[in-house]
Amino acid sequence: MKRKVLFFAEGVTLAHQARPLDLCGALPRDEYEVHFACSPDGQGLLEGMGCIYHSMNSIPSAQFQRAVLSGNPPYELETLERYVAEDRRIIREVKPALVVGDFRLSLSVSAREEKVPYAAIANSQWSPFASKDRYPIPDRSAPFRHFPLWAIRPVFHAVRPRVFRRMLKPLSELRARHGFPRFSSLEESYTDADFTLYADVPGAQELVGLPPHHVFLGPILWSPRNVARDWERDVPKDRPCIYVTLGSSGNSALLPAVIDALANLDVMLLVATAQQSGSRFSQANVRSYPLLPGLEVSARSSLVICNGGSSTAHQAIQSGVPVIGIPSNMDQYLSMDFLVREGAGIMLRADRFSARRLREAVERALGDPSIRQAAAELGRVFRAHPARENFKAFVKATIG
Repeated sequence: MKRKVLFFAEGVTLAHQARPLDLCGALPRDEYEVHFACSPDGQGLLEGMGCIYHSMNSIPSAQFQRAVLSGNPPYELETLERYVAEDRRIIREVKPALVVGDFRLSLSVSAREEKVPYAAIANSQWSPFASKDRYPIPDRSAPFRHFPLWAIRPVFHAVRPRVFRRMLKPLSELRARHGFPRFSSLEESYTDADFTLYADVPGAQELVGLPPHHVFLGPILWSPRNVARDWERDVPKDRPCIYVTLGSSGNSALLPAVIDALANLDVMLLVATAQQSGSRFSQANVRSYPLLPGLEVSARSSLVICNGGSSTAHQAIQSGVPVIGIPSNMDQYLSMDFLVREGAGIMLRADRFSARRLREAVERALGDPSIRQAAAELGRVFRAHPARENFKAFVKATIG
């Protein structure tokens, strides 16, 4: 009899849908019956995957981004209670041997109440076993936007624990209502599960005292399926190609400014707009598409410009290609910090963006061989940790 594996993909960013989608493709369908729960907006991504779809609710991405950037809880307690009820209904319908979730934080309660083993996908920068001093200042949203970085740094480090506690409060109250201990940290709420699966390579963060149920899978490298291949004809043979995307969780309003800043350089820009409406560009060196297969385009590019989040940045490094990251939220800053430390990336703050800084960064990334060498070396490390194979082995060891 086939073992059932049920994936839950929270819809607040494309990455939280893409990562479990990539992992579910690693499971042989002759051994496993794969179920996938996501919002209706993500159902189209399942085409041809051989999954059984289950519709679930997710708060809008824009609502989530506003809350995160302002330091407010993205989920109200009532929303989380509805999530738990919906999770439990789907789990009871499927009767899985294993539940795998990506940022479906309600599973901390619902999977336990249904007594089903639960594995949470997370990035290691959110591990409760990482240093608490690592956090950079995110974009200068209220109340910080009117102050220079040097002035707000001590204020930020003093205020951050309080902000994290505020963001954590609804999740802790949910746990208490259902008879579970309250969370002690925001990091714990992001990784609490029977198994925590890090979508990173070991060493991306310095983790102390990591327990055995926290496992490194490696970078998860999803690319959209069934994308038109006409992008291939736009890859030039006589000049560098730069892949540009700010994704579903980056500051998409910056995309026109990024394009304008590079319009006069002797490069070709292949731009994925993440299906943002109104994204049309007339510059001669630009070709834009709603979606692009990021792993393939990265491999054909000399440089990748993105929001710094792990999804696109990891695709670039997998191919040994340097990254310019323009992060806006905390997760993106933390992800880019690793690449900067390794010498494989350059970080430009979204809230201090300027055309001059971007052009200088592009010229440096294209002209400095040490950056490409660092990206190539890190790419070899990435390729030594194949997430799909590691996930398949994890599932086999866990449920047979």
